[in-house]
Parts: sequence; structure tokens; C-alpha cells
Amino acid sequence: MITDHGTGPESFQTDSDYWDCECPDDQTYIHAVSKGNFCPECHQHLDEDCRPESRVTEIAELYDAAEDNAVTRTTGETLMQRETTIKITYRWWRSCGGSGRSCIDPRHEEALEESAEERITAMRAEGCTSGQLHDNIRMGDEDGEDGMEYTGHWEVKTKTA
Repeated sequence: MITDHGTGPESFQTDSDYWDCECPDDQTYIHAVSKGNFCPECHQHLDEDCRPESRVTEIAELYDAAEDNAVTRTTGETLMQRETTIKITYRWWRSCGGSGRSCIDPRHEEALEESAEERITAMRAEGCTSGQLHDNIRMGDEDGEDGMEYTGHWEVKTKTA
């Protein structure tokens, strides 16, 4: 069962079908409840040690990291097989002097892309599924002394088949 925690950019979801142990390796700390409640590596018990449910974003990242979308442990045991598609979209905008239109300087596109990807990565690591973007770019004198302010928004959508 998926459970929502919090609201806004700090919100995240957990899945009660998975739990986290204390193993430091990204490939081994997520366990399927259906495969047991004990981790032989760090000796944690799901119930006795009050281990938390796994975050949905971390489960999805593990799917991305594993070959053929299978969640695998270092032992090679397949915990679950399913196809998951993760789509991340973001959009930047900057007001063009009250015209109601957005104008993005083409010279800034690469910097905005890099800024968005860094912010999205950081926020996803915190369990967020959407959030606001903000950046100020000054690449030359034509950008003014204070640079150009950009605002944006991003979101992630996960589809499991």
C-alpha cells in the first residue's frame, strides 16, 4: 500500500510492500516484505528493529539501476519484475516586461537545463515528486548587472505496467 507523507515540496510516498535495512549499499538496503523480514547482511529485522517502509522514489530509482527493470540484490536474487516508466518534466519561464509572454534567452538554455537537473536530483533524493525551480543567470553585460531571473516547475510521473 502506498502512503503519502506531508504536503508540498517536502512530501514523499512510501510503499508498505518494501522496507529499508541499514545496509549502506544502494542495491541491498531495500527489501520486499514478501521475501522476508530479516536482512542477513546487517542483521536488521523489519518488526523488531522498527525499520521504515521504503520510499517510492528510491524503489523506482532501484528499478532504473537494475538491468531489464528487475529489482535485484547483490546475491542475484530477483525480488520483483515489472516495467516502470518514470517521466520527469520541467518548464522554465521569465516574464517579458509585462507582456504576459515568457521569454527565455537561448544563451541561457543549457545553464537552465543543468540547473533544473541538479535541483530535481536533490529534491528527488529527499522524496519529492514535484517542486519549484529558481535561478538567476548572468553570462554577460547584456544580462544586466543583476542577471536574469527565471522561475520554473518540475514533476515526476511513474507508470507501472
